[in-house]
Amino acid sequence: MKKNTQEITFRTEVEKSLHLDWIDARDFRYHFVRGFFLDPFLEAGIGSAGRADITDYEEYGYEENSERLMLSLFGQIGGGLTVRLSLR
Repeated sequence: MKKNTQEITFRTEVEKSLHLDWIDARDFRYHFVRGFFLDPFLEAGIGSAGRADITDYEEYGYEENSERLMLSLFGQIGGGLTVRLSLR
């Protein structure tokens, strides 16, 4: 009886692997008190983070990498207190 085996290979032989990493978020803030020394606020937002593999595998004699993009989408909420240091 033959055993079923799988071999996992990693592309560590590539001299230079190039990646493009990013994180981006868009926030909406509401300030309750304007013109006061202490300014409480609430915020909500959405964003994305990811990595794109832009290595030219054909240059090193490999097939194209099928997992070239990793993407994460997220939402966020929060609040805080701003301390105004301006004299106006």
